[in-house]
Amino acid sequence: DKDGYITREEMQKIVEAIYCMVGSIIDLPKDEDTPEKRVDKIFKQMDKNRDGKLTMEEFREGSKCDPWIVQALAIDLPHEDLSQAED
Repeated sequence: DKDGYITREEMQKIVEAIYCMVGSIIDLPKDEDTPEKRVDKIFKQMDKNRDGKLTMEEFREGSKCDPWIVQALAIDLPHEDLSQAED
């Protein structure tokens, strides 16, 4: 919502979308096998002041130490060649 923070609810939507796209591609550990568990883990690691929202700085710094986020943001998903679909 462009307020400068990522709330738990916003993170939940992001993680749910990522799980829908890559859930079957990535082998998830038991403590991250649902979006809810993953969001809890993210906030425990990143929300340094425990206010229930992440600043861009908290997210940026936390992401550097979180291989899952790096991997999720870097996944190269197969895509269609849209130039042929216009025919």
